[in-house]
Amino acid sequence: MDELEKLSNDLASTSMNDSAPQIAGLSYRSMPKIELPKFSGSYTEWENFKDLFISLVHSNPGVLSVEKLHHLKSNLIGEAAQLLHRIPITRGNYQCCWDLLSERFENKRVLINSHLAELFSIQPMKAESSSALKEVCNTTIDNVEALSGLEELVDKWSSWLVYITVEKLDRQSRRDWETSLRNSTNAPTFDQLKTFLQTRIRTLEVLDSTANQTNQSSSQKSSKSQFQKKRFVKFTKSSSSTTANVNAISEQPMKEQAAKEQQT
Repeated sequence: MDELEKLSNDLASTSMNDSAPQIAGLSYRSMPKIELPKFSGSYTEWENFKDLFISLVHSNPGVLSVEKLHHLKSNLIGEAAQLLHRIPITRGNYQCCWDLLSERFENKRVLINSHLAELFSIQPMKAESSSALKEVCNTTIDNVEALSGLEELVDKWSSWLVYITVEKLDRQSRRDWETSLRNSTNAPTFDQLKTFLQTRIRTLEVLDSTANQTNQSSSQKSSKSQFQKKRFVKFTKSSSSTTANVNAISEQPMKEQAAKEQQT
């Protein structure tokens, strides 16, 4: 009896261990698979690619060096792939490839300049649109956060960020932004602007959705009207043709009678 109880406890313990994440072996069975992004050689993509690759592959003791190099080269495209394309995938080549890639793209000054260039290259909105506003908002926030990650003091840039972002907005969005400030004479913060933009995006998405539904309904009504009109025209032509045939048939005996009278 004691042996059966011990065996039952061992099985229960094994089941619990199998269902729990194995931290030491880096096995997280309940977590979804994370795919590495492709790195093309763009400086604005480097920080994101580097951090994910280090976390998932480079610092993972369960992955062999030759496997790390395979993962590295498999996720490089464009200029970045050209940098390593002549180096064969062998165990001894991984570290030198990682160092070569890091030395090429781990250039803080160039990284900062690239993110600033993206901020200045955002296209102004030509009309109010949820998609265009999201492009301005997301591009601005992404680059500001990247600059913060590069230890730039972006929290001191609030007035400058507000100015260059508002300048990219359409006329109606700028008017609504000024209205949201009411009579305040204090300089608005970038956090205030982000909150305003997110609220306005949601508003425009609702308006765009309503407009699309209205246009779709109008299009369906127009198509139905055109179909009914075509059916009416076809029916009218058919009726006219039938009437003509009936008239022709009814007139035929009369024509024949007239011809006989002329002969006599």
